[in-house]
Amino acid sequence: NGRLLLPAPPDPAQLEADLRRLRHELEVRQQELEQQNQELREAKNEIEYGLERYTELFHQAPAGYFNLTTDGTIRLANLTCARMLGRERPQELFGQHFDSVVASSDRKLFHEFLAKLFHTAGHETCELALAVDRPGPLHVRLEGKYDPTGERCLVAMLDTTERVQAEAKLRESEARLSFALQTIQVGAWELDLRDNTVQRTLIHDQIFGYPTLLPHWTYERSLEHILPADRPEVERRFGAALAAHGDWDLECRIRRADGAVRWLWAAGSYRPAAAGQPARMTGIVQDITERKQAQLALARAHE
Repeated sequence: NGRLLLPAPPDPAQLEADLRRLRHELEVRQQELEQQNQELREAKNEIEYGLERYTELFHQAPAGYFNLTTDGTIRLANLTCARMLGRERPQELFGQHFDSVVASSDRKLFHEFLAKLFHTAGHETCELALAVDRPGPLHVRLEGKYDPTGERCLVAMLDTTERVQAEAKLRESEARLSFALQTIQVGAWELDLRDNTVQRTLIHDQIFGYPTLLPHWTYERSLEHILPADRPEVERRFGAALAAHGDWDLECRIRRADGAVRWLWAAGSYRPAAAGQPARMTGIVQDITERKQAQLALARAHE
């Protein structure tokens, strides 16, 4: 009754089988872990590559991108933005108030733009002049969008300097042309060949006897002022110019709105449709009554 019972010794064959099974399970698990590690490394490489490409595109984009807080502080900017604002690195802009680079004349406009972005939580645009270290002002267009996740707004900045300068030169050129036409009392007109409506200057209408610019003018209204005896020749020449896509030049008599009969010189050129613009005829018109009277007086003197 006092004997000690010892466990039976393990079966060597069974032990060997258990060890082989355990080693196989460990090898399979190791292969699975290596496969998972490989997939993780590949995913990490893809993420790093994507982040690198995104960062490169972000900094090399043709537009400047930056984030602003509610008080106009720059939180993030790309390299293009930094260079537009006269900096070498984007980090130099972090913490700076954007209105410090806005021209003093446009700072109120910028603050209104910023307030609308945060109050309406929508999309806003504005155009500003910036005072940066460069010859002449830098004109930009800001397009902003509110980002509620970070209590900030995302802004894209486009350089519009060339467009603004071109528009200023165009306005200057138009002003010079208007002054020249007014000095020699020549009216300018443009006929839309789709509906025969005419855009023209004030002098054009004044030549026909109207003290102010009428709200609407057409080719047919011009014909109504031409004396019936001269009207067929006017229509013939105008039709020939349209058919040939050429020029138009003639003299005729008109009856002004006040009943006075005057001599008129008109000239125009055909302009084909282009860049969304319809085909049109553009030209000038001038009252030549005094010249015609002088010519008639000279002819009578010769007779």
